[in-house]
Amino acid sequence: MRAAAVLADILRVDHAGETGAVHIYRTQRWVAAWRAPGLRGYLADLHNDESRHRDIFRAAMAARGIRPCAMLPLWWSGGILLALVAALLGARAIHGCTEAVERTVHRH
Repeated sequence: MRAAAVLADILRVDHAGETGAVHIYRTQRWVAAWRAPGLRGYLADLHNDESRHRDIFRAAMAARGIRPCAMLPLWWSGGILLALVAALLGARAIHGCTEAVERTVHRH
């Protein structure tokens, strides 16, 4: 596989992952207003970080003429669903979900 194709695949996957994380933290913030208000600031910081990362990948893709992952809507909806379930369960589940997301991102 050509280096350009490998780079395109890496950027698509990273952009999709950051997009999923943005939707996770956005949804958790929304539900945390009701279930875990003390976590809203923490979740806002995470959301802002992931939004910046997503935007960096989006810009790198645009500069190279790379289209986003075709399954991006699945990342959106999966992130929202995961976050909604976790956040409805309360602060401990929010922390567990956040830890799993961050651990996966750092491992990747």
